[in-house]
Amino acid sequence: MAKLIDQGIRQHHFTVILHQSIAILIFSLLGLIAVFICQYMASIASQGFGTALRETLFKKIQILPIKVQQKLGISSLINRITVDTNQLQLAVAMLIRLVIRAPFLGIGSIFMAWMISPKLTLIFMITLPLFFILLLIIMKKNLPAFSKVEHALDHFNAAIIENIEGTLTIRSTNQTQPFSQTLCHNSQAIKQSAIKAGYIASMMTPLTTLMINTATAFLLYMGGQCLGQHTLAVGDLVALVNYLSQMLMALIVISNLVVTFSKAGASAKRVIEILSVSTVDIPNTEHISDSLFKLELNHIGYRYNGMENNQIHHLSLTIREGEHLAITGPMGSGKTTLIRLILGELSPNEGTMTLNQLPIHTLSKKAYQSIFTYVPQKVVLFKGTIRSNLKFANPNVSDEDMWKALETAQAHFVHQLPLGLDTPVEKMGTNFSGGQKQRLTIARALLKENAHFLIMDHCFSALDIQTEAKILDNLKRHYPRLTLINISQRPQSLKFCHQIAILEHGRLSALGNDTTLRIQNLFYKHLMEGSHE
Repeated sequence: MAKLIDQGIRQHHFTVILHQSIAILIFSLLGLIAVFICQYMASIASQGFGTALRETLFKKIQILPIKVQQKLGISSLINRITVDTNQLQLAVAMLIRLVIRAPFLGIGSIFMAWMISPKLTLIFMITLPLFFILLLIIMKKNLPAFSKVEHALDHFNAAIIENIEGTLTIRSTNQTQPFSQTLCHNSQAIKQSAIKAGYIASMMTPLTTLMINTATAFLLYMGGQCLGQHTLAVGDLVALVNYLSQMLMALIVISNLVVTFSKAGASAKRVIEILSVSTVDIPNTEHISDSLFKLELNHIGYRYNGMENNQIHHLSLTIREGEHLAITGPMGSGKTTLIRLILGELSPNEGTMTLNQLPIHTLSKKAYQSIFTYVPQKVVLFKGTIRSNLKFANPNVSDEDMWKALETAQAHFVHQLPLGLDTPVEKMGTNFSGGQKQRLTIARALLKENAHFLIMDHCFSALDIQTEAKILDNLKRHYPRLTLINISQRPQSLKFCHQIAILEHGRLSALGNDTTLRIQNLFYKHLMEGSHE
């Protein structure tokens, strides 16, 4: 541009004008091609980053300790794997497309300006660091603000999930209005947090504009003085203004991305919070023998974080392969906590747990949990077919084994379905009754490969007494080596078990069979008398 003005236009040299114009056009086209390449590569990189991050987060969430999942909440985990990941993906794209080239433009502009006028280049060298100081201050203030927005969004989503899952209860109790007010309150919290963050971010544009105009004014003023002193040509001043504009335009782009990177900073903290949770499994230093299994609990105790007293107190219990053990007791007696300890989801604060005389902590958690199969109190079926649900725990299971498991679980209704095993299953099994879903869940648990312990957690609630009795009898006949741990307060379930453990206030108050406990334990006696009534 300087040559075009000083050697071409001012001296009326058409050849110089033509050559410099062609050079400008060529460099403009090269710049356009570079922009296209940059956009394309930025898209590949950012999408690849987002995909890898989502996969990593999903895998990490699957192995997070239960207490961490409960602490963070479902809505927060969903937001982190979707909203926060998308925000980081956008930040990576903007980083490659716009931010990385800004320092090159800034430094390049300063270098080229120095070649023209070292004196006037001081304006460049002062403006650039001032801008980055401003940028850091705004972003530092914005990070906490956008973190509050993300937390408010978590609470809002949690309220929505609770509202949807409890729709029938909310309608039946005529509480639609209070729940709507709660959602509105959470929505207002998001709005207020977002507005506060927006106020801080909005300062960037006017301050940047002020800085740009001030720098341009100083350059024109000092450049005008140099023109008057004949120490600077007109073309050189135009070139300097162009270099300053080029540098400052790059800075404007960065300033406009303050909101994006502030959100990304807040999102990064939330993602790192999940990824930094220690889930390292110890190597399987001890081989779990495939002989007769024996699980021993020796004076174990457990206390939840923040609680003063133990939920489980000095509990000792031995569970041998092939036995049927029932665990019962009043509400809040520690039955669920005990099951979570047996499954390895929790680690006892006191005492020891051994499997075949090997301490549990010396075994790989994955190997230890592989010997358990679990039927939860809340039925979980996945969208697909009956076949895909039954194969969930064992992809290589044969049709013959599936029908055997269905017969054991008294799921005879599958024979009557036109598509049989290929019958569609809606999300959470909404196209089946409660009893049908429970029987399908039991059948699925029976098909887990190499499972030696079957834990049934109040899973007969939707079944009648006769069906429950047939299932328990079938388990003894068809799966004689399978150890059953049945958590129940239904008398019919308890009678079928070899041993019955009664928990009261986290302690093992009694252990024996049906005949013995009817005589020795008051709670069990009242439970049985109530069933006859």
